[in-house]
Amino acid sequence: MSYPPPSGSKASTSYRPVSAWAVTGFGFSLLFALIVFLGIGTALATGQPFVAYGTLLLGVAGLAISLVARGQIRASEGTRAGDGLAIAGFWLALVPGLLYLAYLLGIELAIRSQAREFTDAWWQRLRQGDAYAAFVLTQPPDQRIGDNPRDERRLLARYGLGPRGDKGPLPLFLELDVVRIMLQAGHDAQVEPLGTRRWQYVEGGYLVEQTYRIRTPEALCEVVLPVFGSDSAQARPEYEGRPWHVVLLEPPAFRVLEMTSLGAEMAARRQEAERFAAEWTRKLNQRAWPEAYRDTCEPSRRMPLDQEHAARSLAAVFAASPHSLLAAGLLVHPEARLILFLPGFADFRAGRLLQFDRLLAPDRETENALASASRMLFTGSIPAVWSVPRDGRLRTAPWQRRAAGLQVHVPIELQLNDKFRFEGTVTLRHDDRSASWQILAVDLTFGRPRVP
Repeated sequence: MSYPPPSGSKASTSYRPVSAWAVTGFGFSLLFALIVFLGIGTALATGQPFVAYGTLLLGVAGLAISLVARGQIRASEGTRAGDGLAIAGFWLALVPGLLYLAYLLGIELAIRSQAREFTDAWWQRLRQGDAYAAFVLTQPPDQRIGDNPRDERRLLARYGLGPRGDKGPLPLFLELDVVRIMLQAGHDAQVEPLGTRRWQYVEGGYLVEQTYRIRTPEALCEVVLPVFGSDSAQARPEYEGRPWHVVLLEPPAFRVLEMTSLGAEMAARRQEAERFAAEWTRKLNQRAWPEAYRDTCEPSRRMPLDQEHAARSLAAVFAASPHSLLAAGLLVHPEARLILFLPGFADFRAGRLLQFDRLLAPDRETENALASASRMLFTGSIPAVWSVPRDGRLRTAPWQRRAAGLQVHVPIELQLNDKFRFEGTVTLRHDDRSASWQILAVDLTFGRPRVP
């Protein structure tokens, strides 16, 4: 007769399979831990951050699977092994995971703080009206070394034109809506940070997108401003810490949330000025010189000037002999009467209104073309077409309140000889007493050969 083996003998010990969940969880956790420790170690050695949020998914998977494995093993009533493996997988995922989260949090807090400090200083420069200093901070650190914000001429020479003769980064910067509203409002502008939209490590540095709300006397606006902190330039002796610059490869996202009463009034005034300027360019193109000249005179002086012109013309005709060449010329050529007897008309025809001392042009030919044509643009002796562009720049067109009335600067364009194209602004003044506008000056600031 055979008897069962005594309790505790080897024969009574049955085989328990290891939980596949425990093995899988441990494998995921081990791989996650190796990636984290190697990544952080490499980052500390090279100075390049280890930012890989996708790695956290591996740790979460290892942690979750290890917990599932422990539950399965406990519910197996001793038929499954691998509890120690599941516990090891749990801690291998948890400890490196917390360490990596702390590492990422430290980077994020430092980057957000640096980006915020830099951007606040940039906004302050715009509030102070220091547009050139603000512009310099839009250039990468390695490129702006030696740039002096006080040296306007050198900045225009370096950044005024693009590589193909088009507008360079400086004039494009000054035309941005966000720059214009800040310069217009000055110290009345209130800039409120709304937080960081996102940040990422790209091309040797940190790209941070921040959202701001701007309140001015004219409007409530919102803008997303990207800034870049360079690690590659951090070691240069010119900089203390990580140097930053505002990224303006394209205009920043900008929208008007609400207009104030002043903003609504100024929008209406800008549209009035644009219509008046457009009508004035129509008169120039049709060579209606007397009417175009009247628009450049003070509204209160227009009728007296017409009366004076008529009186002086008649007096000259009657004073001359009926058979003299002077009398015949005055009767046949009305423009001669205008030049001789209409005060200021001769100066208008000679281009008194035109300014181009700050003209940016890619070549001497363009500059010389405008210089030689400047005294003939208002005579009709040279092909010229004036226009007021409708490209969105009007909504933030600069304005000033003077003692003599409101002044608005409206964009204007000139095509000369079908060969050259010029851009600039026409300055208009609103006379509150007569509710009429007056053309004060035309300032051409950019020119280039016309592209067919």
